[in-house]
Amino acid sequence: MVKSLVLDASAMVAFFKSRERGHERVKNIIKDPDTSKEAHALNMMELYTIIYSGMGRARAVECLHVIEALGITVAEDMDPEFWQDMAYLKTQFPGAVSMGDAAPMALSRKRKVTLLGSDSAAFVGPAKASMLQLKSFR
Repeated sequence: MVKSLVLDASAMVAFFKSRERGHERVKNIIKDPDTSKEAHALNMMELYTIIYSGMGRARAVECLHVIEALGITVAEDMDPEFWQDMAYLKTQFPGAVSMGDAAPMALSRKRKVTLLGSDSAAFVGPAKASMLQLKSFR
């Protein structure tokens, strides 16, 4: 049975930065051929920005090629139902949930799959409230 995950930018950053806490766990999950992986385009932009600002454009572009080679699908969902769920999540946890957090949460809810993310309050609160399934890599 193939498992499905939605990846938050924090998980992808941990994959590419070996010094990041949770790197090995994320690497094993992302490289698992029996796990289907998807990331929202907003989180891809976050990843690209973080890598670009810290390591340069060439490394950021290389990371995009690695994401593609790993078979991680990029979702571009932004229909009204989707962005309204993003807004709902932000309003339920004001100050904790950013747009970048709301996108993978809404995507995991829409797909009815688990979100692979950090142990930040943005994800832990909604998970505790049974609003999403969270697999923390830290």
